[in-house]
Amino acid sequence: MHTLWGAIDQPDDVIEHSPTGAIVSAWNALQTFAEEILTLYPSVKPRRPMAPGRVPPGELVRMLQQAGLKQDAVALMNALRDLRNTTVHGTAVVTPQAARDFVRGCKTVALLLEELTWPQPNPSGGASH
Repeated sequence: MHTLWGAIDQPDDVIEHSPTGAIVSAWNALQTFAEEILTLYPSVKPRRPMAPGRVPPGELVRMLQQAGLKQDAVALMNALRDLRNTTVHGTAVVTPQAARDFVRGCKTVALLLEELTWPQPNPSGGASH
């Protein structure tokens, strides 16, 4: 998790000089972590076959929801995805404070994603594997 925090967290000088770059870097780190978590859920598949590489962000969120990501985390991740898209496509002016808020949101989602790495209890009281 330490490596993930380092990748999501952005130094103040990066945020000040390139808030858009900070947002893109934080999202890329979060997406990488999410894709790694999905490897723990082989039954969760994309709706259609995809070429090897990155999972499209909308499909990624859908797959995480199918894996058990809580609805509030799904909503936050969708909001972050939308902000990232408007930032990358130049339809929004990004301030350093907005980039800090985005990074904070990515950290929140990462903590919630981490819950998917633990076995869930089954109805009989034991842990499922």
